[in-house]
Amino acid sequence: MLFATIIEASYIKIWVIFGTRVMLGIGAGFMQSTAPSLITDVAHPRYRAAVTSLYQTGWYWGAVLSGVMTIGMLSVNGEWSFRWPFLLQALFPTIQLIALCIIPESPRWLVAKGRQEQALALLADYHGNGDKNNPLVQRELQDMVANISREAAMKDHAGWKAFFKTRGNLHRFAICVFSGIISEWVGNCVITFYLAPVLISIGVDNPRAQASVNLGLQLWNAATSACGALLSTRFGRRTLWMSSISVMFFFFSLITCFSGLFIERHLISAGVAVLPMLFLFYAGYNLACSTISVAYALDILPFYLRSKGVSLFFTVDAAAASLSQYINPIAFNALSWKFYFVYLGCLFSFLWVVYFLFPETKDCLREEIAVIFDGPKAAADSDMILLRNNSVQTETDEEKGL
Repeated sequence: MLFATIIEASYIKIWVIFGTRVMLGIGAGFMQSTAPSLITDVAHPRYRAAVTSLYQTGWYWGAVLSGVMTIGMLSVNGEWSFRWPFLLQALFPTIQLIALCIIPESPRWLVAKGRQEQALALLADYHGNGDKNNPLVQRELQDMVANISREAAMKDHAGWKAFFKTRGNLHRFAICVFSGIISEWVGNCVITFYLAPVLISIGVDNPRAQASVNLGLQLWNAATSACGALLSTRFGRRTLWMSSISVMFFFFSLITCFSGLFIERHLISAGVAVLPMLFLFYAGYNLACSTISVAYALDILPFYLRSKGVSLFFTVDAAAASLSQYINPIAFNALSWKFYFVYLGCLFSFLWVVYFLFPETKDCLREEIAVIFDGPKAAADSDMILLRNNSVQTETDEEKGL
């Protein structure tokens, strides 16, 4: 990603930009498929859902920085008005590269490689205040050993075909695919990638005003997505999915209505009303789509399919976003505000998809989630549920202080 950024900022030619964007996309793909899994493995169980969900919200802080840069570059003349934004892309990859020196390895990966002592030491440092005999640490290690031992027996069946060998894995596959589609086909791409045409359609045509609205929207998104991530520990994943789509459907309906009134009947007040509806629509989007989509996939996937499932989610997400980027401008120019009805139909359909396809996983151990997808037989392959029911539930004072 750093190499691509340097080339992109140095040679301003259309095919160079195209090639470097492909390189950046590949680099981001590797990062997106591994970072959430590492966060999930290292995070303390008490905060795992919130921390994994907060990972997704980082996109908006990058968008905020981009929005500030956009406003700043409006007053810069010449080619540096777009060279600086290109160079800015190197900031966070550089920070990540330096941070790799202190980031721990995944304890699950260590167990899978037969390095249980290192995994125990890591869990003790991060989850038990350095105490290797901490009940939580011991319980987690036993869970990992039991899971990975069971999954090692399935190693020969851990390829992509594994998704289609059992009904439970096919169910997981469908959720990963639909999660990627839902994240990009609920109307958000129209607002995210084509905010300027949307604002022009309601009478906001000044570039600085458009950039200011974009910056305000990204700040709002950063705040509401953080709230959505924290809510993931209080409310169920399924509840957040249903609430998110319902809120988006309501406010996107109002966006469609007000846009139609402004364009067809030239009601200035209707055009003004679209702006707060955009913000409220994104409040609904940030309840689930930008926060728990990856966390939910990590919840439902067994270790041997986790990286493939997350990669599948991001691949579908990128494909859906790319497709919408080509379709949206053509459809928006041809249909104007009437194009919004397509996304209203998608939102209505996705509500039923979530209702019938997405089970609740709140407060469930991985083995209990396996029972949801694979049936009661899955419980026989693990001792974790029995361990949970019979083990001492009280935590040490050190653990409570984490």
